[in-house]
Parts: sequence; structure tokens; C-alpha cells
Amino acid sequence: GCAVKGMSIFYKFVKEDMAGSRALFEKAVKIDPGYGFPIGMQAWTHKIYSQFCYTDSKDNALKLSVERAKKSLAMNDKNPMVHSLLSHIHLIQGDHEKAIQEGKKAIALGPNVCGAYMLFGEVLIYSGHFEEAVKMCEMAIRLHPHPPLYYLGHTLNAYYWVGRYDESLALAEQHIDKSRKAGFTLGVVWGLTGSIMVKIKLGRLSEARQDANEILKIWPWYNLDHARSIYFYKDSTNLEHWIDGLRTAVIPEHPPSQ
Repeated sequence: GCAVKGMSIFYKFVKEDMAGSRALFEKAVKIDPGYGFPIGMQAWTHKIYSQFCYTDSKDNALKLSVERAKKSLAMNDKNPMVHSLLSHIHLIQGDHEKAIQEGKKAIALGPNVCGAYMLFGEVLIYSGHFEEAVKMCEMAIRLHPHPPLYYLGHTLNAYYWVGRYDESLALAEQHIDKSRKAGFTLGVVWGLTGSIMVKIKLGRLSEARQDANEILKIWPWYNLDHARSIYFYKDSTNLEHWIDGLRTAVIPEHPPSQ
């Protein structure tokens, strides 16, 4: 019961909900210490804390994630989502090859696990394998009747990189709308960022700047230094392309205090 309840709030990806879901996973572990699933989910919450800068100590959060992931893996090395998690840990650590290996393992172990495809899609985007990423994202959406919001987020990014701009923008607008309704602030910003990138490509600069203003209303502290720290592109030219797009839309270079 606790693990299921924990999952229902985990997918909101909101900092406070992440803490609440972790507490429920911890409770589930106390009830049944031999059950590896909630240990794996604890590891995911620490990974999210590190990835989304929800903590002042990103390195410590990642370390806790690695510890829990290894513990979960020792209990069951056939759980696809633990391999997806390891894939993402390697991604954050900058080892894209290992990230791809673990992503492939997750899919081999869970050929019907939609999350394994979507999470691998994200790894492939950051690794520069854009066509392959599109396939993975579309497969995940096909397998999931009501995909979580982050599915749209990764798919709109994959579409952007292969030049499917209209589809990317349509998904960005859906992402913004659904995130607003769900109170998922990060999702609104994610969608607006995708919208900015496409609009700049299409020469719709004033609209891109409106999107940037929206982001700064939500997150007045948002800046390009922060953006650089949350994207894990293997190829620095891909990262700088993304940052240049945000710069063109007049996202500030540094935090407000600087």
C-alpha cells in the first residue's frame, strides 16, 4: 500500500511531493525489508533531487541514489527500472556509453515496460542519437494508455532534434497546459523551454521572448548557468545550441545576484 501511494505522488516530480513519496517508500521498506521495489524507488527520489537541483548537495543525493540502486540490484538484478535508474546515474556522471548499455539492458529485461523505453529515449537524446530516441519515445507512448507528463517532455525534445518542429511545438503546448492544470511548475518551464527552441527555429522571436518572460515569472532566478547544469549532452555543441536558443529569448546569463 505504501509503495503504491508513494508511486502516485512520485510522478509529480515536485520537490515537496518527492520528499513525501520517499517517506512512503521508506515506510514500505520497514514493513517488508526484503522487497526491493521501494528501495529502488528511494534511489529514484535521490536521483531526481540531484538532477533537478532540489538540494544544495547534488553529489550527496547522487551518492545516496547509487547506494540504494546497488542495494535494490543485489536483491533483484532483473528489475528493468533499476537498470533504467543506473542508466540515468551514468548519464549524470557523464558516462554516456555505460548509460546506453544499462538502458538497453532495461529494455531487454522489460520489453513491455513503457518507462524503460522513455527513460532510454532521454539517454539517447543526450547521447546525440536523435532518430533512435524518437523511436524509443514513440514506443513508450504507444505502450502507455495515459502517459505521464514527462513522456511528452522527452518526446517534444526528440522531435525538435530531428527537425519535426510542428509536432514538437504541439507537444510543448500540451505539456504547458497539462502541467499548469496539474500544478507541476517544472513541467510548465519544461514545455516553455521546448516552445522557445522551436519558435526560434521558425523565426517567431517575439513569441519565444514571451515564453521566456513566462519562465522568469515562474522562476525569477532562472539563468543560463543553471540551465547548463541540468542538461547532460555528450556533445558540447548540442548543449551550446540549446543554451544559445535560451539566450536569444533573453534568459539571463547568471543568477540575479551576480
